[in-house]
Amino acid sequence: PSGVMPSLIAFFVVVVIFSLAVYGLTKNATVAGITAAVGAFLLAAIYFIDSSVYDGLFVKVLNWLSVFDRFSAFSNGLLDLTCIVYYLSLIILFVFCTVQSVEKRRWA
Repeated sequence: PSGVMPSLIAFFVVVVIFSLAVYGLTKNATVAGITAAVGAFLLAAIYFIDSSVYDGLFVKVLNWLSVFDRFSAFSNGLLDLTCIVYYLSLIILFVFCTVQSVEKRRWA
């Protein structure tokens, strides 16, 4: 979505998914509800202050997070430091999630 309302709705969906993930990790409905409420309030406040911020923002965020755009630098033979840091960050994030998953299964 490249308009204001589709981007706002997409960010609301991301907030809901994030709060569901918080509930899944903590099993605490209060924390998940507070997370959803704060996220929705921030999105609505930014919309009412300046709605043009959301114009094409979701597309820009998805392009910034794109794995394939950063890989094209490697396929062209360039070793860009930002791409290396990006991929190392992804590796650390997924290793952390894997360790947490194994620890949760071990103690459950």
